[in-house]
Amino acid sequence: MFFFINISASTIYDCNFECNCTCSWTNDPTGKYPWQVVRGSTESSGTGPDGDHTTGSMYGHFAHIESSYPAQFNDASRLISPNLIVTNDEQCFRFYYHMFGADVYQLNIYALISN
Repeated sequence: MFFFINISASTIYDCNFECNCTCSWTNDPTGKYPWQVVRGSTESSGTGPDGDHTTGSMYGHFAHIESSYPAQFNDASRLISPNLIVTNDEQCFRFYYHMFGADVYQLNIYALISN
């Protein structure tokens, strides 16, 4: 699975992972396995993409979580964005992802709304 995050105009929320880092995004410490920034093939054969979305090649970076063994059904791992500033302007949350393999279940996107 991989992500490219883009929120409208370039902001601190944008991350294509080409820095070989997660930018301002962080791993949830309660998650079972941490998201990792990788490039090239994934650990499990026949599951990952042939390349990342940004460069379209095996040399581009993407965020990845291994869902094959030793991961188990219902294991959760979360990549958390920086706090979003809500304005009256139109906003868009856009990302690219790849999910493939016998052990892939579902992808959930959650929003935590607070005052």
